[in-house]
Amino acid sequence: MMEIFLIQLLAAGLGALSTAWADWCYNRARIGGRLHAFWVSASIAAICLPVVAWVSTVFFGAGLLGQSIAGILVGAIFLWVYRNLPNQRLPFAATCSAFERVSFSGWTIVLLTAARAAPRLGNSDSMPSRCSA
Repeated sequence: MMEIFLIQLLAAGLGALSTAWADWCYNRARIGGRLHAFWVSASIAAICLPVVAWVSTVFFGAGLLGQSIAGILVGAIFLWVYRNLPNQRLPFAATCSAFERVSFSGWTIVLLTAARAAPRLGNSDSMPSRCSA
């Protein structure tokens, strides 16, 4: 049981890295939509493979039946993900928010938000208070 957990953890890590690499290549127009969809689908199917193979071996045996069911399930996962991913590039504005286009660190955004809100926090003479009538 511990071996399958470690194998699944390794598969999840490698699958996540592969998916991130595919997204990086796709977002920088190094690969097309079809290759991106294939790459991401294969990565997600590979993430599921160790657990699906283990479950089918436990419930259906290590023979041809268990391997066939595992193959069918992993193939179905691959096809489902491939079918639901877009094959064409979306416009840049639709794929990311304004904060993702600007390369600020998280602390810079927090400081800018706090600086913008600072005049509203106190009762300064330049800004009328909302509480006064």
